[in-house]
Amino acid sequence: MSFKTIIGHEQEKSYFKKVIRENNLSHALLLEGPSGIGKKLMAFTIAKALFCDHHTGEACDTCRNCIKMNHGNHPDYSVIEADGNQIKNAQIEAFQEFVNVKPYDAEYKVVVIDDAEKMNLSSQNRILKTLEEPAEDVVIIMVSDQPDRLLPTVLSRAQQIKMNGLSDDAIISYLKSHYSVETSEAEMIAKLASGSIGRSILYLESEIFEVIRKEVKELLIAIDLKDQSKLLELNSFFIKEKENIHEIIEYMILWYRDLLLYKKSKLKQLLIHGHELDFIKKLARNLSIKQLISNIESLELTKKKLDQHGNYDLTIDTMLVKLLEA
Repeated sequence: MSFKTIIGHEQEKSYFKKVIRENNLSHALLLEGPSGIGKKLMAFTIAKALFCDHHTGEACDTCRNCIKMNHGNHPDYSVIEADGNQIKNAQIEAFQEFVNVKPYDAEYKVVVIDDAEKMNLSSQNRILKTLEEPAEDVVIIMVSDQPDRLLPTVLSRAQQIKMNGLSDDAIISYLKSHYSVETSEAEMIAKLASGSIGRSILYLESEIFEVIRKEVKELLIAIDLKDQSKLLELNSFFIKEKENIHEIIEYMILWYRDLLLYKKSKLKQLLIHGHELDFIKKLARNLSIKQLISNIESLELTKKKLDQHGNYDLTIDTMLVKLLEA
């Protein structure tokens, strides 16, 4: 594993190779961005390139330090992960003991704090001194998809690197080269993954995505038929799959966008679900362009309310009422 094997993030990879090669890497980094886009992998690769005996800014994968990283047993590399829902004081104390000992095998010690926003208030305060006065041979890499939950004093003591989601094309290319998947399937998954390669892999490898696809089709039919009793039955689906609600809503949006494109152009090649043209024609008959736009807006508003931690049951009920009224 080296920078060249990481998908996307070309600007960040180029930057890290340069500063590692020039021995100018910050001693405290915060890699921030959406979940599943490769932040933790980037942190690991930074450490590996930093440890590499050849000092080129890129891991060689053949020297003793690279081999130890590949085997997961490098004595100068440590990862802190949440204990339950929090990173606790004891974990930060152990981290401080670790960095206070000189590197054993490499020229640096590297500590990755995964989901850094899970440090409780006390843990964040404890880590401040280490961030303020880092040893020359210590690099701390915090990884977070919710950096706003970190104290301003913690944020101010780390170099913040914003990592964006991958392009749909990058995800499609990856899926097609690593899995036996049709282009249309890869395109749909890329849309749903919203830039997250991790999420796209989860969709392909997890059974839950098949459940979502089946239930959403039933939901669309029930909405089309104004079948309130069926919607009441499907309400248990929303309760059961609360953790996957964003994916469910995104998938509904994809369907309504397909219906909208079909109404406007009748071109099958523009559709994510072009292989289900008969189903699209059937639903499109009863919905105007104005109604489809309204449905998409209702779904987008639902996502926004859920992101703002609105009442889950009430938000979903309101969404279903709006879709039935369209």
